[in-house]
Amino acid sequence: MNQIVFLKPGIFWALLFIGIILLIHFLKRPSTVHLEFSTLRFFTSQALKSKKSRSINRILLLLARCLLVAVIVLIFTRPYRKNDPFSMINDQLTKVKIWIDQSPSMSYLDDNNRSTLQAAFEIVDSLKHSVTYPSNITVYNHKRRDFLPAADNNEFNLEVTHGASFCDAFAKANVENQIEKTVFIVISDFQDPLAQTIDSLLKIDSLRCNIICLPLIPPEPYNYFLNDARLNSGADHVVSCKVHSSGRALVNGVVSVSFGGLKTGSTEVNVDADRIFEVNVSGKTHQPTSSGTVQLLTKDPLLFDNYAFFTLNNQSSLRIMIVGDVKKNFVLSAALKNTGMNNTTILLREGNEITYDELDSADVIFVNELDNYSEPLEAYLKGHTDGNKLIVFCLGTDDNVFGYEISVLSKIFKNNISREFSNRPLFPVLPDTVSELWRGFQSKFCTDVSIYNYCRNIPGEPVLKLKNGSTLISRLKDPDGCVWIVAASS
Repeated sequence: MNQIVFLKPGIFWALLFIGIILLIHFLKRPSTVHLEFSTLRFFTSQALKSKKSRSINRILLLLARCLLVAVIVLIFTRPYRKNDPFSMINDQLTKVKIWIDQSPSMSYLDDNNRSTLQAAFEIVDSLKHSVTYPSNITVYNHKRRDFLPAADNNEFNLEVTHGASFCDAFAKANVENQIEKTVFIVISDFQDPLAQTIDSLLKIDSLRCNIICLPLIPPEPYNYFLNDARLNSGADHVVSCKVHSSGRALVNGVVSVSFGGLKTGSTEVNVDADRIFEVNVSGKTHQPTSSGTVQLLTKDPLLFDNYAFFTLNNQSSLRIMIVGDVKKNFVLSAALKNTGMNNTTILLREGNEITYDELDSADVIFVNELDNYSEPLEAYLKGHTDGNKLIVFCLGTDDNVFGYEISVLSKIFKNNISREFSNRPLFPVLPDTVSELWRGFQSKFCTDVSIYNYCRNIPGEPVLKLKNGSTLISRLKDPDGCVWIVAASS
């Protein structure tokens, strides 16, 4: 039940003024004067009615005065609904915790050259001056990974950060709500996967703190970006890339190519709204071993995705990026190095340390034991993938990463994936040996690997299955043409 409570109940003592009004009313009642008349027949009935109406008017005036005082007192007590988070902000016993999204999309610039991130901090400043107890407001610091008083302006900056801090901030706010009332305010443009994460959190039965979402979505947003940069064979060193125009047509944009920091070529490009255009730029260079950069030069509210990277020798070498828990993935890195592949570079990175440069230059991306992630990784996994890449995605069964990994796959492949646990060990088998056509014949399976925790209903064409018929490893392509290898267990 959403009962009404009062922010300042002590002001109710002011209702004593009603007693003063009553006292004045009775003290100033007109006194009765007795006059002797020989007869009343000369008095009209209208005179008697006038006396009665004056008495009623005095009573109504008294009630109006009492009601006016009661309303004024009620306003100053500031009533609010007990479970309304907007009203709870002004409660002295409520802690207000604010999480500001500082992902690259919040660097979007409006027509006044003000970023969405700046607007978010301006909202916090406005809130500090409008609430009754500003000392109760704390803001999540992405570097310190903790809530700090909003008054400590020196502790905060407007720099874009990478990494999944929302779940950490929400967990702190939800746990603290067990001790004292907490209102958790989220200020963001609510791009995926944050929007999906919040939707899933609101369905949790154990949710304790109150959540307020303040969306900062620019009107008529647009963005230009490029990807799929590659070097074509030939003496002219022709570099190809794809230019995307989202929300607004790109007019008189310039695609520039640089080798080793030296600009070697450029071309003008025009792209209709919501279209993709492939650009070829000749970039002759005398540095055949240098790396290259493609940059889109135009007025763009989001600049972080206007770069793409390539290497001159990417046709003869293989670059493998392993993203996730570095300690746990060390074994995977060692196994790949012992395969005997020549000209192969294998790099290990934590999920929150990976950069756009590293992802864009990798030929194969392994995602395994992902306990943290960055905005560049989100972009690659959720829609800005390079069609020439291979992504090996191993689903973990740990509670800390399962929700995010499922949101990635469901965003692209629309599957209802669930976690399963087997009391008996399950072994990998060839997919044909568990089909109906193979019934009665011996299954071809490997007992060197025992699996207890796995995910059911992963998308794609089965490459390996478990002995119970569930898919262990599958292969499929996303809409961008990127090949995915999905494993049901890490």
